[in-house]
Formats: sequence, structure tokens, C-alpha cells
Amino acid sequence: MSEKQNEEIPIAEIIEKINLNLHPNILNQLQEIILIQSWNGQTYEDIANFSDYSIQYIRDIGYLLWQLLSEFTSTKVTKNNVKFVLSKWWKNLYLYDYTNKAYFSKCLKLPDGSINLNSPLYIKRSPVEDYCYSEITLSGALVIIRAPMKMGKTSLTIRILDYASSLKYRTIYLNLEQAEFSIIKNLDRLLRWFCINISRQLKLKPLLDDYWDEDIGSKISCTNYFQDYILRQIKVPIVLGIDEINWIFEYPIVAKDFLSLLRFWHEEANKREIWQNLRIVMVYSTEVSVPLNFNQSLFNVGLSIRLPELNQKQIRTLASVYQVDNLTDEEVTQISDMLGGHPYLVQLILYYLHRQENNLEYLLQTAPTQKGIYSNYLWKYLVTLKAYPELAEAMKKVVTNSRSVYLESVLAYKLESMGLVSILGNEVRPKCKLYYMYFQIYLQN
Repeated sequence: MSEKQNEEIPIAEIIEKINLNLHPNILNQLQEIILIQSWNGQTYEDIANFSDYSIQYIRDIGYLLWQLLSEFTSTKVTKNNVKFVLSKWWKNLYLYDYTNKAYFSKCLKLPDGSINLNSPLYIKRSPVEDYCYSEITLSGALVIIRAPMKMGKTSLTIRILDYASSLKYRTIYLNLEQAEFSIIKNLDRLLRWFCINISRQLKLKPLLDDYWDEDIGSKISCTNYFQDYILRQIKVPIVLGIDEINWIFEYPIVAKDFLSLLRFWHEEANKREIWQNLRIVMVYSTEVSVPLNFNQSLFNVGLSIRLPELNQKQIRTLASVYQVDNLTDEEVTQISDMLGGHPYLVQLILYYLHRQENNLEYLLQTAPTQKGIYSNYLWKYLVTLKAYPELAEAMKKVVTNSRSVYLESVLAYKLESMGLVSILGNEVRPKCKLYYMYFQIYLQN
């Protein structure tokens, strides 16, 4: 960490940096006053007395200011959390200073995994983030984020948890991929693993043996542990993020019991006040459950988020972050047509364009081949399809027709869940040219 990051956060320099990035639409004098006074913990009444404006006018200007800063930082900003959000933004500014081209190039890594908080590589897909931020402020909220692999599910989840932290909520992040298979396939062991990890993240001593009773079963024991221990110890809202929940789908009985338990907790918030402080964010990859006959009705509660792809404006914004500023409108359209706006696929091609290892024409020409930059990514899909002949035949039908085709509804749903096709009414077509061209070749063998 640099010396500048270790210093006390300078609000004057933050305002200067904000204005530099907002130019020519910089903050006006009253907005700066509201920001500085709010930073220092002053109330709207204090600010009104200081500035000689009415409280209502200060509130109105403040509301517009928080909206502007929310858009600027890609994080929900309020009067109460403005110091938290801008402090974090400032501290990370030097880690992700993409205006320094040499430094950015040196730090830039091959796209893989989640995107760090405050990284400019995260492109906000409004209004998705705002929906999630708003939802977790509600009593007993349940947010379900679902999308195919590498669509940005974890990146969104850590931002939801970060926003919750800015509201002084307690947050927990669990990734079921970290649990051993011997734990995942056994409900009792899974729930004990679940409770121990949550207790430790909340800095509570695990007291499972005081609440666990094999005569009443693991689900009730787990519920009693949460209700009578965790929720009574923690007096503020708790946001529990559970990532890669699809890892339990291979064991349908365990999955059904575990998910029904989360659903029960969510519904208990409507009956019992103590459960209102628990808010759950559940994340899963849709393509993992495709081959399984899993009961999707368990997900028909809460706020369901299906992550959208990037539009052409967002692709151009991302290209600018990657310092690929010379793309024409036609080239942006070519990228969109080939990749369908899939965040990881778009980032990967922009990464190679930034490195100037190949030009756009070559990258697009080789994209659907084994020599292309997407060969490993596409290979995983090919292996899955060939393991399930019905799915392979259905996809083959889609890519060997020049027009949309009709598929049996279950097959259409499974291919759509994998992110390979779009469903238009009763017909199906490839999601993008990449899948159309690749599977046209490799599903023939």
C-alpha cells in the first residue's frame, strides 16, 4: 500500500478527483458543502443553518448528489454511508488507476474469477445492482442471483455485501465449493459446516453441541441455533451470501432439504420479528443444474435476478477502461454479434486487444475454432452436451438451421439455462455467432 493510501482520507482531494472525472459537469458549491458537511457527520438541519437554505431544499439537493455519486462510484451512496463508500473508492484508486496507462498495463491480468471492489473493470448493469441493494434493506429479504458461468455473479454478490457493510450490517460470505464432497452429500455435516463457518465470520464461539439434537433432526437443530443463538447475539441485520449453491444439486435430497430450510427462514420473517434481521443472497450457476431433474420450484420466492449481458454502450465503456479506444461503431457491433455481450467473453477479447498481440479481425476469425482464445471455454460446453445426447441433438438442430427452430420445452429450457440459446416465443435460436459457428462444426463429429 502506498504512503498516500495510509494517510487520513482527504475530502478536499476526493472532491478534486471527482470533479476531474465529472468535468465539465463538476459539483457546484452547494453540492460540495453538503458533501463535506455530511462527511463530517453533520445533519441536514446543521447544513441548512450553515448554508442559509431551507432543510427541504438541502434534502432535495442532497438526494440528487447521492444519485450522482452512486453512478460515479458504481455503489449505492446515501448520506449515512457516503464517507464509507468514498473512503473505499479513494483507497482503491491507486490500485486501479487506469488513467496511468503503463501502470494499468503492468497490473492487468487475464480475466478470470470475480472482479475486485472498485475495479474499473466492473461494469454496472443498471438497474440490477440497485434492485439488489434495495432488496437487502427489507426485513427477511431473499435475493437469488442465477446465470451461466462467468457472467459476474460473484462480482455482484461481493458488491451487495459491501453495500450492506456500508449500512453497518454484518455480512457473511460462504462458497459451497469450499466444502468437501463428504460434507456436501450429508445434510447433517453440511448444516454443521454451515453454522460453524457463519459463527466464526461473526466472531461468535461455535456452540453447536448446545443446540444440536439428533432426535429432532438437523434442520430444526440448525434453525434453533440461528434463532436462539446467532440472531439473539447479533442485534443488527445480517446479510448471508451463499455462492456456488449449485454444488449441492448433485445430491437432490440434500439440496431439497437445504433449500427448503432457507425458504422456511425467509418465510419466518413474515411471522416472527427475530427472523427479520436475516437477509440471504443465494447464487448459483444455471448450467450446472441442467442435466439434473432438480425441482426448480424451490426458487420461486424472493427477488430473482437473471444477469443480463452487456449492451453495445457498456461494451464501449469497458473497451475504454481497457484502453482500446480506437474501436469503430461497426467493430463494437461485430464484437456484440460474435459474443452476445457475455461479460467474460468481451473482457477476454479486450484483454488481447489491449496487449496488442492480435488484431480484432484475427481474434474474431479464430474465435469459434480450437486456435481461438475461447477454445477452453467452448470445450467445457461441448463435453457437457456430448455427455447428454438429447441436449447435443437439440443444439445441433439449432445451429444447423438458418432460422429459429422449435424445440421440446424442457430441452429449450435447459439450453437456455446453459446460456447457449435465446428463446423467442415458442422458438429457439443461438445466443450468439460464437456458439452458432463453433457447434456447427464440432457437433457434427
